[in-house]
Amino acid sequence: MYSTSKKLRQKLILQTITFLTITFSAFSVHADELDQWIVELMQKRNIPGLQLAVVQNNKITKTANYGTANIEDNIAVDSTTLFAINSVTKAFVGVALMQLVEQKKLTLDAPISTYLPDLPKQWPPITTRQLMSHTSGLPEILKDGIGNLISDQGPDHAWQRVQTMPLEFNTGTRFKYNQTNYVIVGQLINKLSGMPFQEFIQKNQLQQAEMNRTIEAGFNNLNNVVKHSARRYENQGNDL
Repeated sequence: MYSTSKKLRQKLILQTITFLTITFSAFSVHADELDQWIVELMQKRNIPGLQLAVVQNNKITKTANYGTANIEDNIAVDSTTLFAINSVTKAFVGVALMQLVEQKKLTLDAPISTYLPDLPKQWPPITTRQLMSHTSGLPEILKDGIGNLISDQGPDHAWQRVQTMPLEFNTGTRFKYNQTNYVIVGQLINKLSGMPFQEFIQKNQLQQAEMNRTIEAGFNNLNNVVKHSARRYENQGNDL
């Protein structure tokens, strides 16, 4: 996680805009309206850098790289820059669940206690479908919107604590995005596949699609050192 003072953030914004302008000018001979729109959008939303791929009729019709992967060292984004996938992981998790359904190991409308009998007895018979649709009503294991757990003593302690908290609403009565749902889904995949969910996804999805760079980075590349990866920057208020 990276944060800066207001003065430094403003300086970084100016550097980013300048670099984007230079970058766009460098390929302006071959630029199209989409390039112009992307650069303007990046300036408007203070996006340091990104990669683009356009797919039409199952064919990649355009690829491009914009801006910087590392503002401090002014390293440009290129075709091999690796970006953290963050919550895109959840799309792979959804596919993993359906693969378990295909394997007859999981029923979406069965109570999750069928597979995880050690869950709190006071929790109602929540189903996997309700977890994935965020209608479970379970208490939230995060205390804020930037990923901090409800306990400062680590994931295990946070998991123990969330199990003692009351439901936020009656199951099935409303929608609320909730990370506790995904903690349990991860446990489901671990249990039913017989392996860590990361390994299950890598074996049954990433390897099948030859997504070698994603395999190389894994799902924890915010914490691990991964060569040629983009730095992560965080918005602080309305200034960046």
